[in-house]
Amino acid sequence: LNPFREVNVPKEREIFTDDDEIFGNGEINPFSLEEIEQLLLKTDGYLKNFIGIMSRTGMRPGELTALRWSDVDFDNEIIKIRRTRILGKNGPPKKKASVRDIEMLIGVKEFFQAQFELTGLNSSGDVFLNSSNRPFYNHDVIGKQFKSLLDSKDKRYLYQLRHSFATIMISEGEDIL
Repeated sequence: LNPFREVNVPKEREIFTDDDEIFGNGEINPFSLEEIEQLLLKTDGYLKNFIGIMSRTGMRPGELTALRWSDVDFDNEIIKIRRTRILGKNGPPKKKASVRDIEMLIGVKEFFQAQFELTGLNSSGDVFLNSSNRPFYNHDVIGKQFKSLLDSKDKRYLYQLRHSFATIMISEGEDIL
């Protein structure tokens, strides 16, 4: 007789987390506008577009890797955040409030247009694809490529672009909420 025969096994629950909870110590160390521009000068292709969009929208990296072309409204300059990508699957954004529409600030549309030249006609509809023209499993590869652009002593990581956006917006007098 197995004493566990009648025990109900708990269902596995998907939990989506931010990089801050996985890597580093959660310390906020934003990039300046000048540092972001220097990073953009060091790269091209999808990585340049990823950095440009993330640093000008405050999107989470998982939200950006899950983004589909149907979420990008070029005419109204709106980005619809409806999902995030983690471990090869799209799921709901981190929080209920993370489902949102983002206005494209100056420069964002141009990065999307450059990315559209790379992946705009793919059959999956994903904005960002890996070197095999498939959706990214997660944003780890992008994070490693981003890290390679930094000085070896610089301990910042991809997610700091989100903090950089918030810091820059607050310094320009925008409401933090």
